[in-house]
Amino acid sequence: MIEQHLKVVWDLLQEWRDANPEGVAANDVKWNDVCGAMANLREEHDLPREIELERDLSPWQLAIAKHYGDGDYAHITSLGECYDVGDGLFTFLMVELDPKEGCETDEDARARIATTLHQLHDLEHVI
Repeated sequence: MIEQHLKVVWDLLQEWRDANPEGVAANDVKWNDVCGAMANLREEHDLPREIELERDLSPWQLAIAKHYGDGDYAHITSLGECYDVGDGLFTFLMVELDPKEGCETDEDARARIATTLHQLHDLEHVI
């Protein structure tokens, strides 16, 4: 029963989003709240993946959010949310892997992470 209700809500929200693209932005708090709530309900009730709103993150950003800090940030749905978690390294990685910053392929993402690791390793010796 809850799955049917969520599917109706999901469809309505998708229709609203499609009709109002200017009202849905990465920093649109209401949209992000709805995305997060829907994802949480889906997980709590073990619902199918199609009952989930689109996320405003690249596949690489989603992978970082899912695995960084044992999944502490798996609920993140947009880059804007990353600034509020209080973890500078996580935020840095999410920005580095943003397609708007030129990270457009798997190779780009791996190279950026490798560069970051190299730079951090170099800094280890100056402290």
